Amino acid sequence: MSPELATTYTLAARDSGLVIRIRGRAEIVLRPIFADAFQGSRVGVAKFLRDRRGAVAGFTVNTDGVRGLRFDRVKR
Repeated sequence: MSPELATTYTLAARDSGLVIRIRGRAEIVLRPIFADAFQGSRVGVAKFLRDRRGAVAGFTVNTDGVRGLRFDRVKR
């Protein structure tokens, strides 16, 4: 959930990689570029954020026009 955008992106495992699902749009395939960071069309670089225990707490998105757009993990 991005408080700034008031929207939710869903990350899901697909084959041996990840995809981002955004309601009403095609999935965005993410490819790893370095530890905890992935790159995909429309989202640029997505970097996972971890809490003190090492669990994923969210991620940030960095594109040409946006830096550090934060998405917090939502428990289901």
